[in-house]
Amino acid sequence: GEILPFWLSFWRDIFIYASDPQLPLVNLDLELQIQHIAAALSLKDTRELLAGHDKALQHLDQYANVRLLVENLMLDWPRVVIPDFELFSRA
Repeated sequence: GEILPFWLSFWRDIFIYASDPQLPLVNLDLELQIQHIAAALSLKDTRELLAGHDKALQHLDQYANVRLLVENLMLDWPRVVIPDFELFSRA
């Protein structure tokens, strides 16, 4: 349950970048990944992911099985191939 707020901030950054790339991000260390994922998803998809994470956080206290909650949440994640960013940073 402790990782859900981090994931929520990550997906919010993706939504923010997809909406307006000029707005500041929270997870600056993941900026390349955020840009890549935002380019691969629609604004509607990122909005739905945010809604799912918000709902999961609200239900976190109600569920006895946090693992099941997180697994169900992750089933809705899109499949996006992220290039090896270490290779890009060495060039």
